Amino acid sequence: MRARSGASTFLANRWSQVVLTQSCASGVTAAETAKERRDAEAEVAIKDSRIGLLVREGKIEQALTLALDLNRPGQMRKILADHSLQVVDRCISHKPELPAVEGGMDLRRWVLSLKDAQLRD
Repeated sequence: MRARSGASTFLANRWSQVVLTQSCASGVTAAETAKERRDAEAEVAIKDSRIGLLVREGKIEQALTLALDLNRPGQMRKILADHSLQVVDRCISHKPELPAVEGGMDLRRWVLSLKDAQLRD
């Protein structure tokens, strides 16, 4: 093996420092990115559970709006289908134990209350 000159040893050491610095910097970035992703996932999970809570409280319009804002068309469809079936069941069987909807669910009123940005997406 040939001995390294002073200049090439310096360059090799300097290159190692640069690579190590970039690795450390990207490691911090990866950790920060992972934390941001976990925080975002937790926030979505909280909002998803909020949708379920609103449905259980009979606040169907608010639940639909939140599902729309979160881009959850399947959840919106399920909310509408479940609510419709409850209303039909209550009308057919006259079961007073079925939960009444707070203020009544008015689909037309709800659609008219949507903002332009919500209708575009």
